[in-house]
Amino acid sequence: MMEELTLHTATGAEGMLRLGQRELCLIPLLGTGSSGMRVVTRTETVIGRQPGVDVLVRDPKVSREHCKILIADSGPMILDLDSRNGTFVNDMPVKQAPLNDGDLIRVGDMIFRLRYIDRVELERQEELYRRATRDGLTGLHNRQYLMERLNDELARARRHQSSVSFLMVDLDHFKQVNDRLGHPAGDRALAVVAGILRDNVRNDDTVARYGGEEFAVLAPFADMPGARILAERIRIIVERNEWSKGEGRVPLTVSIGSATFPIDADAASDLVHKADVALYQAKHSGRNRIITYSSSTDDTER
Repeated sequence: MMEELTLHTATGAEGMLRLGQRELCLIPLLGTGSSGMRVVTRTETVIGRQPGVDVLVRDPKVSREHCKILIADSGPMILDLDSRNGTFVNDMPVKQAPLNDGDLIRVGDMIFRLRYIDRVELERQEELYRRATRDGLTGLHNRQYLMERLNDELARARRHQSSVSFLMVDLDHFKQVNDRLGHPAGDRALAVVAGILRDNVRNDDTVARYGGEEFAVLAPFADMPGARILAERIRIIVERNEWSKGEGRVPLTVSIGSATFPIDADAASDLVHKADVALYQAKHSGRNRIITYSSSTDDTER
């Protein structure tokens, strides 16, 4: 603590972004609405739900600009920006309050710990988080992260009586790509589709590699027609991609199955299953197409 106080006096606000060789960081502890640890690099850091803020939290209970961390001569402070659901430090509601190393900050369902971390430890933590939540080949989120997000979004949708759609996306004839062109080409094909998915969903959507040649898109607030529009956009862009004109001219297309909460399923596992059932029918109905789940889809599987 003495080290921190000395630095306040000697170097002022800019110095509080670093304490000795340590960086001021926000570490997510609870909730999946944030994209990981953030280093505080500015004298004003805005936390909120609006794209473009410094720390984006995808939680509908979080205001578009919820709160901000200020670096003053006396040290870090937090200022609530008239948020709907309040800002909490160590479980106490605050409008403006000083921050200390180790404090817990809660916005919506997200809890961050404020810590000063040395560069080596920071890099280690970032790598651990990346490995825990990202697919190594495509850079997309992994299945574990996706399911955590799905459970969070379903809980939110129940509270607000809104829709959530889930898309299962599968590369057609992927075995032919590997057999004819080799596994490196197959990896490139996966990366191409991953990039198309990442670049053609909404800011609130989550894209993940579900396993093998399967991907998934979690689309909060999307009803059945909205999910179908999103799926068709993805299908068309993949069908028209440049990869099919190179890499041995092997066509690259996808089949997509979708299901929507609450009309198709109420639980996460059931929603995924229904989307997978719809995907199964898309694959067995000629591929390069979209099937939206219905009770007749289930009958077809049986």
